[in-house]
Amino acid sequence: MVSGSAEEVDVTQTSWVEWIAGDQLWKAVIRPPRDAYSEEELGPVNFKLGGRVYRRTDLRLVNTQGQFLECSHFQPARRSSSSAAASYPCAVYLHGNASSRLEALGVLPVLLPLGVTVFCLDLSGSGRSEGRYVSLGHQEEKDLCVALRYLRKSGTVSNIGLWGRSMGAATAILRAAKDHCLKACVLDSPFTDLRTVARELAGQRLTLTPQFIVDMGLEAVRNEVKIRAGFDPDEVMPVAHAPKARCPALFGAATEDKLTLPHHAEELNEAWGGESKLLHFQGDHNSDRPGWFTEAAAEFLAEHLRPKEPELRTVPLQRSRSSTKRAISKSKARSLQQKLAESEKAITAMAESLLGMLDAPREQRNSLPAKLEQSKPDATG
Repeated sequence: MVSGSAEEVDVTQTSWVEWIAGDQLWKAVIRPPRDAYSEEELGPVNFKLGGRVYRRTDLRLVNTQGQFLECSHFQPARRSSSSAAASYPCAVYLHGNASSRLEALGVLPVLLPLGVTVFCLDLSGSGRSEGRYVSLGHQEEKDLCVALRYLRKSGTVSNIGLWGRSMGAATAILRAAKDHCLKACVLDSPFTDLRTVARELAGQRLTLTPQFIVDMGLEAVRNEVKIRAGFDPDEVMPVAHAPKARCPALFGAATEDKLTLPHHAEELNEAWGGESKLLHFQGDHNSDRPGWFTEAAAEFLAEHLRPKEPELRTVPLQRSRSSTKRAISKSKARSLQQKLAESEKAITAMAESLLGMLDAPREQRNSLPAKLEQSKPDATG
């Protein structure tokens, strides 16, 4: 039903009775063919790209269900084993349904030269990771949370962004709605909700089947998934979570996509809670993406993941209030000292006049009040 594999179930070759009663449909949802591959297919551990040497570090994480997740981190190689690990921006690549981390090899040539490291993992139930079923975003979002926690504690990454395709894009949306520390997302061919995708696929492939039969089939698949995989497909609704996201996002939609029709990306772009834009490109759900799109996506991530330089502004020097108060206090003190000095001079002159009058004849003493009046300091002082 929602599978990125070329081996997906062809329901057009079955009758509607077989479609409801058989187990092909629920397997197409939660147990599509697993993308089995060898470790050698990941390429050499050390490799050169654009004149620089890079190294792939393979590791194993444990998810919330106790299952092993096989992961790889592509980073610039250290010059020596004793040199300290540098911190770089990191893009976490999330593969589609019935696929694996091998998808991430296609984005290495566009991200690594821009100074962005690439972390990828086989989500639970996919590739070489453990897990019996896939859940198209429900459990995968929790797997992603485990990977992000590891990266943030590693000390080797700075800002983190997500690049997801199909199921991986839905997983990225679910996580971005909760994790506002993410800096940017590239979302290639996401779906709004599983119920809509299922109805559209059924409408394309069961054109002669009555609608009530289609609805019965979808409900049967839903119940089977709930019993076997422990989640409700109807609750996987990225469109309900998109408005809660805050980081910038670049949506991509293939014009000939019959599995996830372009309107899904268009609606999610409109619902996104942060800055977003949408790019259409020729191709179908699983075709190779055109070079211009992958380059634009890589540049978009690199732009938002690079640490921002602090903005320097010229601010005119201003006296603080305390310095202004100190300047005013000094001015008042000088004025007061000057007035005191003038008063002392006047008093001294008065005293000298008084002493002179005491030694003067009586007729001169009578003029003392007039002299005192003349020598009296200014009242304003």
